[in-house]
Amino acid sequence: MRMFNYKFPESHRRKILPSLISFLIAAAFIYFLTHRLGVDWKQTWSNISDIHLGYYLLGLTLYYMSFVFRGIRWKILTQNAKEKDHSKHTSELTTASFSQIVLMGWFVNAVTWLRLGDAYRAYALSQRSGASFPWSLGTILAERVLDMITVLALLVIGIVWFSAIQKSTGMEKILLATLIMAILLSMILFVMKSYGGQLSKLLPYRLANYYANFEKGTMTSLKRLPMLSSLGIIGWMLEVSRLYFVIKSINVEVALPLILIVTLGHAILSTFPTPGGIGVVEPGITGLLALGMNQHLAIAVTIIDRTITLLSIVVLGGIAFLLWQFIQPKKCNSNDNTLNSTKPINSL
Repeated sequence: MRMFNYKFPESHRRKILPSLISFLIAAAFIYFLTHRLGVDWKQTWSNISDIHLGYYLLGLTLYYMSFVFRGIRWKILTQNAKEKDHSKHTSELTTASFSQIVLMGWFVNAVTWLRLGDAYRAYALSQRSGASFPWSLGTILAERVLDMITVLALLVIGIVWFSAIQKSTGMEKILLATLIMAILLSMILFVMKSYGGQLSKLLPYRLANYYANFEKGTMTSLKRLPMLSSLGIIGWMLEVSRLYFVIKSINVEVALPLILIVTLGHAILSTFPTPGGIGVVEPGITGLLALGMNQHLAIAVTIIDRTITLLSIVVLGGIAFLLWQFIQPKKCNSNDNTLNSTKPINSL
């Protein structure tokens, strides 16, 4: 019953207002875009109202299954980064716990600006496991590098495949954006591996310690790459399946490579630092879908899909967030996992 007697701290209440304002601004922006496009909402609603609920729920289920595989992959990354003297707490966390933290990170991304979800994930892991925040954040950076390389490879396959079916335009920009992000992340890894030790010597001791733990979490977690890559591909294919069944739910036929491209495009556009990528994802994926269907159907698919990738994340991710905060007991002492940890770099 403790959660019902919980009084929301003033600091938490202050954080809610900016999130609500951001949603209002994003909603106004979306309305402006759709108004300028001359959307016939009556026709769009007619398409949505004919939805096949079974296919929709199947797409929703497959989407949340992807969090399980992302959780497994992240757990393996943390296992890779362990050393003999590393805290045992991370290995004690279950796959369900890792998957829940991933879901909570997506929830934070959906309700805040600047995509703070990854930072929150690192914080949640450090709070529960006893590992340092920089080390935890390093494992997430390694995960992001793997994701961008996988997305780039799948996107190339999708564009080449779709181009063989019908001539397409505008996809080169998505491919270029993905390539740039993958290159930047790869360059970060290269600099860390080649010059990290030299750079850390230029930093004050405290910052050097943070950096050393961050570098350790990043570089030592990148092992067992075939297994990690396979889990990543399964996760992305589940997301592709989500969109496939969303499209099928309104009885529309679309080329499979276009579904692959739109799914990956959604992931790239969602990195825009608005809550959940609102205001950028919607017109972007609508434009891509319009390459294979009329505009009204494309908008209907976008709205239905966003009830899964945004609205359900806010609801179910919010529930996961509350459960994590108020029900599950912490498994480590506060002295083990603060953001200001000054532990020696060889012991996290």
